[in-house]
Parts: sequence; structure tokens; C-alpha cells
Amino acid sequence: MEQRVSEPTPEDLQDLARRFLVVDALMRLHLGRPLLRDTTDLTALQELLDLGVLDAERTIELQCLGVVFGLLLVEAVEGLEWTIVEDELGRTPALHFAGTSLLVFPVTMISKRVEEGEPVHVAALFARLCASLEELKRRAD
Repeated sequence: MEQRVSEPTPEDLQDLARRFLVVDALMRLHLGRPLLRDTTDLTALQELLDLGVLDAERTIELQCLGVVFGLLLVEAVEGLEWTIVEDELGRTPALHFAGTSLLVFPVTMISKRVEEGEPVHVAALFARLCASLEELKRRAD
């Protein structure tokens, strides 16, 4: 099946919101604070990882961290928006700049690294990705 990109449906948006709430609940339980939807949440995501709250076997929750990571990217990089990519593996949330074919998959950025035993430095990953996306946006203009 060829990759197909479309706008998120209301159900897709509800799923993203549900995943956000999973991370909010984890933060309240383990860190004693809610998500704030600003870059301080990057530190909180790192704290959850450093505490070992989510090991490599907890893919769903790790991907929920990726949704929060993606929401923060949308806030930080003007022009990024959620989209849905559908292929033979199913439907996956992604980010893209309108009118381009560039796709970024934040949902799995953290989970894949944890599952592969790589160290995850959330703020550094975020900063590198923001810089790369801003550069790509400048080139496209």
C-alpha cells in the first residue's frame, strides 16, 4: 500500500488528547505536577525516563510521551501541524508543514530510543529537531 497523508479525523484528535492525558496522569503520580504545555514539560518527560517509570516494555506509554513531545514541537515551530499517515502498517500521527511532503514522526522518537537501549536526552533532541525544522522551513521559502 502506498503511503497516504490526510488531515486528522475527530477520532484521531481524541486519541491524541487521550494520550496527552496518560502522560498528565503519569506526571501527577510520579512528579506531583500536571503537564503545562510549555517547554518545562521537556524536563518532566526526562524526569519520567530517568526515574525508570517507563521501561522498554511499555511502548504505548512511551509513545504517549512522544505525543506530548509532538505537541511541544507544534507550539515551538510555526507552520507545523498534525497529520495522519496511513500505510500497510496502519494509521500513524505525524507532523508536517502544510504544502510540503516533509513528515516528522514524534510519537515514536522517544519509544524507539528507549526500546533500543539508547540514552534519551529529551531537551537536546527537541532543540536539534527544532533547529533542523526551522532550517528546512527557511530553505522551502
